[in-house]
Amino acid sequence: LKGITEGAVTLQKRSEGKLVTVDSTHIRDGNFTFSGTINFPEMYFLTIAEKETPIRFFAEASEITITGHIDSLGFVRVTGSNSQDILNSVGYELNSFVEKQQELSNQYLEARKKGNKIQIAEIISQYNQLYEEKNNKIKQFVAENSSNVIGPYLVIRNLLPTLSFEELKTTTDNFDPSIVDSKYVKNLKKRIEILAKVQIGKTAPDFTLNTPNGEPL
Repeated sequence: LKGITEGAVTLQKRSEGKLVTVDSTHIRDGNFTFSGTINFPEMYFLTIAEKETPIRFFAEASEITITGHIDSLGFVRVTGSNSQDILNSVGYELNSFVEKQQELSNQYLEARKKGNKIQIAEIISQYNQLYEEKNNKIKQFVAENSSNVIGPYLVIRNLLPTLSFEELKTTTDNFDPSIVDSKYVKNLKKRIEILAKVQIGKTAPDFTLNTPNGEPL
């Protein structure tokens, strides 16, 4: 990593929707070390010298090289992580959807300024169709990566708000037994257990909320 020889380094990962610190150390003469074990590939975040942009990468049991400059941490190159390679290839293929979505968003803003309701309706229709095509493409990537953690990772990152309970259950059941103990499949199964309790025909779970007077009911 060019441009820095001293500074703080923090290693984090996501847990319960928040970033938690796994370890921290200092760069000395351009070097630093973290030690630990990992059972499945998992997304980690490196914060260097308190820079706002962390380095995101899939850690796994291999020799991984991160190359870049301290002033452009969002553009580092990660090699040696098979999971990261797969995720990168997915990102490249989805770039065209992202660019088209941005273009439609810009057109929508212009149409709103002009008050062109017909154009607004057309743009919304195009955006919805593009959104569906993008989701179908992600579902394809999930199916192609059912035996590695990128499959469930993509579901969590991209598809959870759009999948029905049955779709989520079927997708999760189709993951290879070799990754069922990974963090991402476990998270999906936990979500399925929660959603199963509130499906149509099930008895609603008990809950307690305060009344307008602040008394629990």
